[in-house]
Amino acid sequence: MGSIHALHHANPARGGDASRHAGGLLSGLSAETSKRLEQLIGRPRILHRGERLFSAGSQGDSLYLINSGSFKAHVDSDGGEEQITGFHFSGDLLGFDALETGCHTHTLEALETASVCRVSFDVVQQLAQADLRLQHLLMKKISRQLGDEHRTIFMLGRMNAEQRLAQFFIRLSQVMQESGRVADQLNLSMPRHDIANYLGLALETVSRLLHRFQSSGLLKVAHRNVQLLNLAGLQHIVRKGNARLAQAH
Repeated sequence: MGSIHALHHANPARGGDASRHAGGLLSGLSAETSKRLEQLIGRPRILHRGERLFSAGSQGDSLYLINSGSFKAHVDSDGGEEQITGFHFSGDLLGFDALETGCHTHTLEALETASVCRVSFDVVQQLAQADLRLQHLLMKKISRQLGDEHRTIFMLGRMNAEQRLAQFFIRLSQVMQESGRVADQLNLSMPRHDIANYLGLALETVSRLLHRFQSSGLLKVAHRNVQLLNLAGLQHIVRKGNARLAQAH
C-alpha cells in the first residue's frame, strides 16, 4: 500500500523554505548535498482533490516527494475501469516507475489538498554519485515500495476479506507510528469505495466488515475517523482470519 505524516496533514499552503518542505528527503544527507537539493527543489506544488500529479503513459523525468496530503495510485483498463494499486502519504518518494522507460506506468491522483516537491532524475543521479548516503536513501525508498507491492500481491492472493481489511488498518497504524503520530487514531483521506477497490472487495463487504469489527470491539468508526481499540485482535485476524475469535485477544 505504499507507505500508507500520513493520514491527517498540515496545511500545505503555508509556504516556508524548501528545507522544511523536503525535510524527509534531506534528513541524514551531507550538508553539501542537502544545500544543493534545497536550491533545486524550490517551493512545493499544491494539488487539490482529484487533481493528477501524473498519468499512466505520460513522460516522467522526475522524482516527487510528498510533503503533505495523500494520493492514490491506480491503473485503468481499456474500458476505463479503475484499479487502485496503492495509497501514498507524506514522506513517500514517487516517480520511480518512469525510470526504465521514461513513462509512468500508473496514475497518481490527490485524495485531498496536498503538496509535492519535484527533483529531476538527472539531478538525483548527479548528487547520488557524489553522496553514498543519498544512494542508500533512494535504495531504501525503492526497497520499501517493492516490499509493499509484494505484500499487496500476497494479500489479494491468499487472504480472505476479514484479513485484508484488518491488514489495511494495521499497515495504516504502522505508518502513523513511524511518522511520530498517534498510531491508533486514523483519519482516512480515502472514501470507502476506494478502500474496497484497493482490497479487491465489494463496497457492501467493507461496510459489513467495519460493522462487525466495531461490534467485536476491535475499532470505533465515526465517518472517516477510525479509532483502533484492539490492535492485537486485528493481528489475530490476519493470522487466523476470523473476527469473532479476535475478541478475546
